[in-house]
Amino acid sequence: MKLQYILVVAVMLKYAEAACYNGSIAQCNTCGGSCDTAQCFCIDGLTSCVPTEGECISERNSCCPTGYFYDSKTPCCTDTPICNPSCSGDETCNNGTCLCNTTIYKGKTIKDLKPTVQCDSDIMTVSISRCLLTYLKYNYSTIHLADNSIACIPAVYSTTENKTKIDHIQAEMGAGWCGNIVKNDSQKIYITNTIHIDILHSAIITVNPLNFNFTCAYNLTMQLSLNYSVHPVMGTTNLPGINGTGSFPVTMAAYWDSQYANPIQDGEAITVGTNFFLGLFVKNADGDVFTLRVEKCVASPTDSSNPASVTLVTGGCPAGGDISTTVEENGVSLEARIRVSAFKFQSADFVNIFCDVKLCDKRTDCTKCDNSASSRSYADTREVMITLPYDDYDFSSSSVTHSGNLQIPVTWNASFLPGTDRKPLVIFSHGLGAFRSVYSSMCMELASNGFLVAALEHRDGSACATYHVSEGDGRKLQEVWVPFKKVQPGMKEFYLRNYQVHQRASESIRAVRILEDIDKGRQVPNIVDSGFSLDVLKNRVDFSRVAVMGHSFGGATALLSLVKDNIFRCAVVLDAWMFPLEDTCYPHIQKPILLINTESFQTRESVEKIKKMNSDGAELKYLTVKNCVHQSQTDFLFLTGYLAPKIAGPQGTIDPHHCFKIHIASSLDFLHKHLDLATSVPKLEDLKELMQADVVCGFSLINESKL
Repeated sequence: MKLQYILVVAVMLKYAEAACYNGSIAQCNTCGGSCDTAQCFCIDGLTSCVPTEGECISERNSCCPTGYFYDSKTPCCTDTPICNPSCSGDETCNNGTCLCNTTIYKGKTIKDLKPTVQCDSDIMTVSISRCLLTYLKYNYSTIHLADNSIACIPAVYSTTENKTKIDHIQAEMGAGWCGNIVKNDSQKIYITNTIHIDILHSAIITVNPLNFNFTCAYNLTMQLSLNYSVHPVMGTTNLPGINGTGSFPVTMAAYWDSQYANPIQDGEAITVGTNFFLGLFVKNADGDVFTLRVEKCVASPTDSSNPASVTLVTGGCPAGGDISTTVEENGVSLEARIRVSAFKFQSADFVNIFCDVKLCDKRTDCTKCDNSASSRSYADTREVMITLPYDDYDFSSSSVTHSGNLQIPVTWNASFLPGTDRKPLVIFSHGLGAFRSVYSSMCMELASNGFLVAALEHRDGSACATYHVSEGDGRKLQEVWVPFKKVQPGMKEFYLRNYQVHQRASESIRAVRILEDIDKGRQVPNIVDSGFSLDVLKNRVDFSRVAVMGHSFGGATALLSLVKDNIFRCAVVLDAWMFPLEDTCYPHIQKPILLINTESFQTRESVEKIKKMNSDGAELKYLTVKNCVHQSQTDFLFLTGYLAPKIAGPQGTIDPHHCFKIHIASSLDFLHKHLDLATSVPKLEDLKELMQADVVCGFSLINESKL
């Protein structure tokens, strides 16, 4: 009993010692003061004051002077330590400050740290356990984004959830904002940033600073795609509301695709004969009451009143005439969509598009075509305009004698084919002085037949020009160009080319290893901002069906790759340049190989090298395409047409399209056979009509000079 009495007295004495602040700072009730969530100020907004009569609505210690704590029962600022706001279940109150009680996280590892991401319409929020971070020896107060500049300090606030202190880090959605990386496919836009958290200061360091990426995905709309474009071609004006009430901004932009997800950027040019798409939308209007209606659109080399102008849309519908125009949506919602076939005004460098638009009352028929004279009074419409430049090509009549095909039938950054099946892989190696995209026709055709094609651009100095990326001053990424390596006077060419072909083969193998990491879901840095998400390749690559393919120097690369790694089951070799390979490698080439040669490039010396290969019973097939030249296995002849002989010598007498069909048909037949693919393609022996007299099963030479 005596001990209990002493304890009670001690507690009473401690409470008796507690006192409300009575210092020199004015009391808020004497100066008309009030408190926000952080501090209390007199009515002048400059002079600090101390709350005494409940002015501290937030009931936080921050209302009080340093060394004092807010007691809501009194209410006043007292010198008795109190934790306000109160501590979470994983914290303890120590002298008025909430500190993490890390003992409750004993045994936890980094795998237990599972941040969550909330994607709102304009903010991305990452949430993470503060005290688990502390237990794992990370300093939660150092949280920052990829861009650690002052302007990019994220908004951080804390809450208590399930008795756990949670820190919430907020990031804006803007393209390029503080390190945001924006990518998209045909359906969604992806915004990614990185959270960085430093370690706690300690004499012994057992962990590394923490970095993790977070991503928000949003459905790609006509408007959203503009928000995340750098410099889209667009025009805006304000529409009056019906009966003159209100004002609503309307925007017109041009797009490359029918999904209206890929805006045309400033500096990009349209090409005659291709389609571009006009997307229009209005903001802030009530979609239950109004729709957007395009009454008229004209194209002009100057202004809309120019007599040379061409009408594209009139009365809400296509105008007809020489310019193919399709109104895909008009008067249905707050968006309108129009497809136009690109054309050119003679001697003009650009075309101006003018559209007269208005808001339409949904209670009326906003979709009808109305070409009556009375409907052509556009008093209630507003004009919106954009300018599109033309490609800088010579469109004079003489151009038809040398112009080739400038397009292939593909969609840029198309979404990966849905499904769970794994795709066979082809690694493609370019020739000497070429680059990765000069074989787009071949790679596109392989991809359209179900192959995943990785077209490399080698860094050995054999590409016409390329670059790699490294950290420069300030740790910012910069391009480092790799020039084409020429054989210097006094240098033996074989030693240079042999060194290069070994590097090329190693790069081909490295490409497979990177794809293996991607397939397994591992994080692979991608410095190419192409808009293509590598995540779509997760669990989609069949590494039991990998082939290597190459042209010229790339053909030698393909052969050496077979020797260096067993991941490759077979090779397709287009007009191989055998010179760079050392003689000792030939006996080790023991996989199925298809060699498609042209009679104008191969020599007897190179043929003798080819015959040294020991396929160890595997199929070794030789085909020679007659009247076909070395460049026929690239895009070159498609692009240049009849200009090719002036640039690169004879183009052969065979039609480049026919030559290409022979190459792709032979390649597909061989790949399907040796990769054990279930889908069927025409077999080589069944293509007699295609081959006719243009293919020799074996070697045919018209040039027997030494390399």
